Order: sequence, then C-alpha cells, then structure tokens
Amino acid sequence: MSADTLDILFVHIDPCIRAEKEAFALANRGHRVHLLCQGLNFQPNMRDICASVTHYADLAELGALIRKRDDFDVVHCHNEPNEPTVAALDNTDRPVVYDCHDFRGLRQTLAGAEAETERRCFEDTAAVVHVSRGMAEAAAGRYASDKVLVLPSYPMLTAAPAEHLPKLDGNHLVYLGGLRDRGSVHYEYRNYLPFFEKLTAAGVHVHAYPADFNPKNLGTYLALDRENEFFHLHPKLPYAELLREISRYQWGLSGFNFMDIKDPNTLLFLNNALPNKLFDYLLGGVCPVVVNCETSGRWAVEHGLGYHAADAEQMVDIVLHETPKPPLSDFGRVDMLEQVGKLEGLYRELLA
Repeated sequence: MSADTLDILFVHIDPCIRAEKEAFALANRGHRVHLLCQGLNFQPNMRDICASVTHYADLAELGALIRKRDDFDVVHCHNEPNEPTVAALDNTDRPVVYDCHDFRGLRQTLAGAEAETERRCFEDTAAVVHVSRGMAEAAAGRYASDKVLVLPSYPMLTAAPAEHLPKLDGNHLVYLGGLRDRGSVHYEYRNYLPFFEKLTAAGVHVHAYPADFNPKNLGTYLALDRENEFFHLHPKLPYAELLREISRYQWGLSGFNFMDIKDPNTLLFLNNALPNKLFDYLLGGVCPVVVNCETSGRWAVEHGLGYHAADAEQMVDIVLHETPKPPLSDFGRVDMLEQVGKLEGLYRELLA
C-alpha cells in the first residue's frame, strides 16, 4: 500500500448488496478492492467496482489463492457462510476482518466443526464488523472479539434519485428484500405472505420487489399476484432505479414474521437486526413501518423517521390511520460513502 491507498481483499461466496456498497464506498475513497468469490450472481457490477475479481471453486482453492497473493494489506471476509473466514485465517498472517452479516449461532444450533468455525470467526480474527449495536451486544455475550465496529448497511447517496416521483393516489406499501414461501427451513422469518394478505384485505396496495426473483421460492406470492388486485409482484431492478421507483409509495415494510419461530436464539438474532431495506426506504422518501425487530423499530422511532408495530395487526392499523413521517432531509448520517470512513479507520488501526 501507499501512505494513502489500501489494497483490501474481499472474500465472499457470492457478494451481496452490503459487500457491493462497502466496496464502492472504499473505491470512491481511492482504495483498491480485490475480490475472491465463487460467483457474481447477485451483484454482477462488482466487476466494475473491484480492481480485480478472481473466482475460486472450493475452500482449498480459496486458501491457495490467498497464500500466493501479496497484493493486499487486509482481508475482509463477508459471511454467510463462515467457512471462508477460517480459510483466510489459515492462509495469511495479515489482518483478517470478519463482517458478520448473519449471526448463524443465533439462528441455528451449531455443534462440532460449525461451532468451532464460528468461534474462530469471532475470536481469532483481528476485528469483527457488525450490522447493528444490538447484534454486537448479543455477540459479546458469547465471544471475546479483539476489536468490534458497528457499521449498519447504509445506502449510498450516489444512488439516490435526483428527485422523488409524485406519490400514487391511495394507500401504497412497498417491501424490498428476501421473500420465501412458508416452510423454507432457516428462512421462516421471510414468509411475508400473512402480512401482505392482511394489508390487501384492508384495501392497501402492496408492492413487493424480491431480492431474488426465483419462482421456486415465490409460489404463494405469484398466486397472490394473479388473484389479488391489491398485490403487485415486481421484477428486480437496478438499485438506483429501484430507489426512484419506490418513491411513489407512502410506506415501506421492514422487520420479520415471527409466526413460525419459537427458538429463543433465533428471536434474539432477528430482534437485533438492522436490515438494509430500512435505510433504502428512507433514501427513497418512503416512511418505514417496522414489524417486530426491536433494534430496527427502536431506531426508526428514536430518529422520528418511522413507526414500530408489535405485530401484523398493529402494522395494518398504522398504515390505515397514521400519517407518514416527513422524509429524511439530512442523508449524511445514513450515507455509506461517508460512514465507510469508520471501516477505513479500522483497517489503518490494524495495520499500524
């Protein structure tokens, strides 16, 4: 590295929107991001953001690629899954940062090698990056990490629409993110069909933009789209276009469905999450309504930017009878381009 420029090696199975935003923001600050991944299905424009992109087939090849490279200062590993982080730990003496998108041990019971893998991710890495303060506090109750940084999945102002579109007549709510039919193992919280059915029965137009438009996971939503004039299932859009599109709607749905979840660890995980979509709604001029998810709901209410519903019934009541909060005017506090400076500072601290 030069005095000002860092070379950061991102490791990810298939980069998600959080990884893309971090990489773009770091590159925008003059750093070079090199990517090791198995695929680029979700965020293919990482090819244009990164200084280099190299594909690996399995963990053995990932380890070999890390061992033979000397063009990086720090390794930034994105889970889920956790195993690539351990591959990095075993194949470099440079600082390894663990970006914990998804705290597996809170959602699932881990044992044996999986439990040890998670422990190493938290305790053997140079630093851990969390998506929310609540998640950092939950992890601190289980693991002793050397350094911890909280960096929510903020949006980027470069993607913000120059102006918002006029609001549609009537009452419209939008949902962005993962959608699954009921019964999807480990993804029960993404079964939003009961929410959508209650909203549309109350005369609210619901617009859903699935993060992954895979028909095999969306059967019930495709049926609802065919049968219900108040439900609208939309195709995936480029991020900037998506933010402009959602500015037509009054409300944005965040939070999770707890209906089929009884495990206390999973509930702890979900209540401490701070989903990307919360900030995307704010950037698009949409008032968020958070269902369940205490950390996210508390954030929206404390900042005077949205509402927190304890259940689906209260969510419907809010959408029917409350007035959307005024749109966010100062975007600096939720801008990844600005907030990524904290991540850069962490890198420099580790390299000092």
